[in-house]
Amino acid sequence: MRFFWILGFVLFATTVVGQQETSLTQPDRIIHASPTDALAYSPDGTRVAVGGRDNLIRLYDANTGELQAMLSGHTAWVTHLDFSPDGTRLISGGQDNTVRVWQISDYTQLYVLRQHTATVTGVDWSDNGLMIASASMDGTIWVGDAQTGAELALLTNYSGAVWSVAFSPDGRTLVSGSENGVLWVWGLYDSTVTQLEGHQSAVTGIAFDPTNSNIMATANWDATLRLWDLSTGTLLRTFNGHTAPVTGLAFNTTGTELVSASLDGTLRLWDVASGYTLAIMQGDGYPLSSVAFTSEQQEIAAASLNGQIDFWQRTGRIQTLIDSRPRPTQTPVVVVQAPTIPAPATAASIPTAQFIPTNPPQPTIPSQMVIPTGTPIPEAPQPTEPPAIVQAPPPPESGISLSIPTVNIFSSITSFPIEGNTWAIDPWERRVGHFQGTAWVNSSGNIVLGGHSEYPDGSRGIFNGLYGLNVGDPIYLNVDGQQRRYVVTEKRTVHYQDISVVYPTGDNRLTLITCDIPSYDAAANTYWERLVVIAVEG
Repeated sequence: MRFFWILGFVLFATTVVGQQETSLTQPDRIIHASPTDALAYSPDGTRVAVGGRDNLIRLYDANTGELQAMLSGHTAWVTHLDFSPDGTRLISGGQDNTVRVWQISDYTQLYVLRQHTATVTGVDWSDNGLMIASASMDGTIWVGDAQTGAELALLTNYSGAVWSVAFSPDGRTLVSGSENGVLWVWGLYDSTVTQLEGHQSAVTGIAFDPTNSNIMATANWDATLRLWDLSTGTLLRTFNGHTAPVTGLAFNTTGTELVSASLDGTLRLWDVASGYTLAIMQGDGYPLSSVAFTSEQQEIAAASLNGQIDFWQRTGRIQTLIDSRPRPTQTPVVVVQAPTIPAPATAASIPTAQFIPTNPPQPTIPSQMVIPTGTPIPEAPQPTEPPAIVQAPPPPESGISLSIPTVNIFSSITSFPIEGNTWAIDPWERRVGHFQGTAWVNSSGNIVLGGHSEYPDGSRGIFNGLYGLNVGDPIYLNVDGQQRRYVVTEKRTVHYQDISVVYPTGDNRLTLITCDIPSYDAAANTYWERLVVIAVEG
């Protein structure tokens, strides 16, 4: 068993799993990969690509689970993947700020794009194969020629950091999802820009009905999905059921069903017309980071943060479950079919000069957010003696949670009580905990939260993802339905006896602490260092 002590408190590994009315618990097939944030099916459904937190892209035979290749090039986590419509190429985005395009036939890298200055949060390939797009935390959306990588346009998102991007099936529209929940709909050939509001936090995924370019679904960090009609700008339906942020979504080929993945550890299969949950699937219970439907809609694949890829046959058990459950009577959503308008034959025929609107037809446009420079904040003065433990504020309320979207961390917050001069922490605690005696949401100063990076058995915990945080990344405390935003200014390791990071401060900050895995000494059964992330309000 592994231990990490700071003033006597011990950190172990954990993960967060919501309570669910799970209907199916055993996938039809499983592939074991590395911890994964990105997943994509080839168009013919024979190959699956997964992007790992070890910076590698793995290609598997979707039927046998055989590892076909590992693509090396990214120097940080791989965040998003998408196959070209013909399945011959793959586009990837990463925390190294790059976009890369790969040739599948010989597993070579065709070109690298370095247009972004922050983590790439989304990539997409247009259905006609002519264009690629990428989105980034730097607040930009890039569009390029898929064959050459030449830039066609660089769009500035009006709502700051971009979390997702997708082309419409007809290739005439590009939609971006913002950190603040706003969607921007860009007309690629008419220079129109439309703003859609409804979500309250980061838009984590966008998917179009393959049969109708007017119909779009979006996933959100607020644990909901929404269905939109772009022809009228109307919100058609909100899908409720997940108990943690939704991290991925996909339509089937007929647009009649929608599947979603969540950090609550479940997949939900939805009937689009009624909003009814057809089936709920849960594998090992670990948070899910992404999901995909095969083109033949016979199988669903989902990736979890522990590296397991679950495959669920849409026919068979799922269909049996659907047939056995009565459906409520609801009026189907009435949508407008998108007109058939042929897109230009080549990507180069996009009117680039009009593609970047200088005066979008919007009555009001929010001011653009400034990406933090990431200058470390000064260290608080360190007294010669540890400060006295003051009267502890009330323990965390049950409705308060921590959200870190860039690394797929979401957890309710429990209390780690003081016992003597230590914090008592259950070795298998699944949640993030507040260090009693440090500042809390009803006071100013240094709020200190701890979580396990590993379980005693070596499996990954709720704060394992802190290694992927970058300066400038947002962190949220959700308090009474309101979000308090913090920005990462520093990430470092300190000796396990250095307790200065929990001292009171004159500014309002959030300090996250976990055991530093590389410092584990098996002989001493001790973590000699801890990983510390500091974030300030902003």
